[in-house]
Amino acid sequence: MFPVAAKEPIREALLAAPGSVGLAGKIPSGMRAVAVETNDVANVSGFLYPGCHVDVLVSFKPQTGRNDEEVTATVLQNIEVLSTGERLQPDPSGKPEKVRQVTMLLSPEDAEKLVLAANQGIVQFVMRNGDDQAQAQQPPAQLKDLITAAPAAAPVKVRKAPAPAQPRNVYEIETYDGTKKNTVKF
Repeated sequence: MFPVAAKEPIREALLAAPGSVGLAGKIPSGMRAVAVETNDVANVSGFLYPGCHVDVLVSFKPQTGRNDEEVTATVLQNIEVLSTGERLQPDPSGKPEKVRQVTMLLSPEDAEKLVLAANQGIVQFVMRNGDDQAQAQQPPAQLKDLITAAPAAAPVKVRKAPAPAQPRNVYEIETYDGTKKNTVKF
């Protein structure tokens, strides 16, 4: 099943189960291998390789009857890629490879979701870092989410011009304290 180094002992864990060869031997009990058609964009420009982990997104028009707006939703997260095209092992040189199919390891429930997603619209793979195990919970993206409105300007306070001053009687008093003169108005 796996490459073995020279003089490495052959252990039972390295052997394929009776009757299983190739891809079938890589599928654990209770799991499924599901292939979907892809293109250069959807498969991250050929940089997907066996062993990568991806999120699967699909863009489609929901049949809700309320809104004909297309949405994009994450339908599967942290999914292992089993093979790309006919390769079960990554290219040792790391060169990108154009492939038409990507096969993923899924639970039976997730296999149904992937097949439904592929039949509803465009499937897109989003590669994740191997250490990233987070499961995001976000609503589907809609066209309105793409529009970034300019921040609302702070409301301008309009001040009324002061009413014209009514003529008032102004009184002025001059006081003297020795040589100091002081004037007070009121």
